[in-house]
Amino acid sequence: MVPSTIQHLQSPTLNLLLVMVLIWTAGVIFRKIKQPPLLGELLAGIVFGPSLFGILQYDATLEVLSELGVFFLMFYAGIETNPFDLKRMGKLSSIVGFGGFFVPFIMGYGTCILFFNLNNIQSLFIGLGLSITAIAVNARVLNDLSLQKFRVTPVIMGAAIIDDILSLALLSTIIGLAVNNYIFDWQTLILVPLKVFLFFGISIFLGMKLYPKISKYFTHKEAKGFTFSLIVALIFGFMAELAGLHIILGAYMAGLFVREEIVNRALLYKINQRFVSITYGFL
Repeated sequence: MVPSTIQHLQSPTLNLLLVMVLIWTAGVIFRKIKQPPLLGELLAGIVFGPSLFGILQYDATLEVLSELGVFFLMFYAGIETNPFDLKRMGKLSSIVGFGGFFVPFIMGYGTCILFFNLNNIQSLFIGLGLSITAIAVNARVLNDLSLQKFRVTPVIMGAAIIDDILSLALLSTIIGLAVNNYIFDWQTLILVPLKVFLFFGISIFLGMKLYPKISKYFTHKEAKGFTFSLIVALIFGFMAELAGLHIILGAYMAGLFVREEIVNRALLYKINQRFVSITYGFL
């Protein structure tokens, strides 16, 4: 009886409806008990998803909407972050980022080698898995707890970006070692940091030099300004993908340059409100 019921619930529309209702309800409950709604949403996904009861099915529709939701979330997180604070906290962010990456990586790698007798490649992958930080989760929790304007926020986000870059570089290296029988692929080792450097360099140039000049034409055209900002975020996301990074890092970088000095307060408020509603509707 249960399998037939679950099969009946595989309608994409009904599946999406159940996801929205369950996730929203879980978020409300956790907010009532002074906890980040994200925890409730994750718990609901685990309990009702394929991991346990299998009532909710992860299909192509949910995949697209979840990717879109995270994209909007990171763009909004960028809007809420002052790039000058990010720069000012750069040294501290670097310390936190490198420490937060290498300490669990070394401990995970060493534990696998010493106590579980795993080989180097297996130990490296497990160490990497323990050291990765979910930048989108960081942004969501900070937003849930209304901590966007606190001094610690740029430190956390800066450290998460550094962690993301280190993860990419190390993952490429480990895969290269596994494929080439422990022989370093020097081309990959050089290209990965070069592409990352070019991405950030081009993003900063476009955001600081070109974006302000173009965006001023949309200052008093709120609907077009919103569309223009979305196009910019997608361009930055595409550049991030070309560099081997996730699209959400490009969305965050684009959001950093949507400031009151560039876009008027009314447009900035409307962009914020729209992105928040879209994000919470899709996550």
